[in-house]
Amino acid sequence: MFYFALLHGEAAVVDNIDRPFIESRTWSLNARGDIVSSYEGRTFLLRREIAWRAGYLEELHDVVMHYNGDRLDCTRDNLRVVTRKKMMKLTGAIKFDSLRIDKEEHALYLHNGSKVLIDAKDFPIVEHYRWQETSEGFVVRSEEMTGKRFYKNANGNVLLHHLIAERFAGKLHPHQRVRHKNGNKLDNRRRNLLVIAPGIRKKKNGKYTVYIYYEHNHTFYGGTYTAWEDAAYCYNVAATRFFGAAAYQHTLPLHYIPDFSPEPRIFQFLLKIQ
Repeated sequence: MFYFALLHGEAAVVDNIDRPFIESRTWSLNARGDIVSSYEGRTFLLRREIAWRAGYLEELHDVVMHYNGDRLDCTRDNLRVVTRKKMMKLTGAIKFDSLRIDKEEHALYLHNGSKVLIDAKDFPIVEHYRWQETSEGFVVRSEEMTGKRFYKNANGNVLLHHLIAERFAGKLHPHQRVRHKNGNKLDNRRRNLLVIAPGIRKKKNGKYTVYIYYEHNHTFYGGTYTAWEDAAYCYNVAATRFFGAAAYQHTLPLHYIPDFSPEPRIFQFLLKIQ
């Protein structure tokens, strides 16, 4: 065995086979009493690192525990790997595999007990996957997919309400969004989903505001307009300016002609984005 000192003087022990790895980094105790190390901007847990080096870990969500309860004893014989399913059973949580579909209630039950409402015709896209609820309340599944649509930010999670919306609204543009009419993100029935065209928001006074999100949460405001056609035209121009040919374009009436007289909002808007 190899005994080594932590950053604040505590003594820990590992097997001799792990000594070179231990000596290559600086180790300390975190607030929970676990031995950790910071390396290349990431924090590593010693017991997981040793379990991985020993070949004990099979899945990312496996839990590594100390057999004798001593977190300073990281010898391989003292480490036990508990699968996520078994850990959830030990802690009294509902098993991840207990996710089920109730076709009579038109509901999908998640591992945390949440009840997700969907239409019977959409069961085929959910019944062969494992779904979960995010901290924001969205129902997602993790899966690699090509393209940016369905993605929830940078997490790579597939959004259930986007999948369902594409089944009745057709292929969505990456800039389009899907909202829940009643505000309940667990209600993913088709009648509760609304496909939103980007860039135009109707205010309480009946006017329309133009906005565009770009470059990591930056927002461009294109002004407020009385007519939807003026707002749509302004959005089309600005979106092309920011996103090029990939920009979403609102469909304008065939009779619409922009007014470029000196005073209107459109003229001011065009000057703004030059």
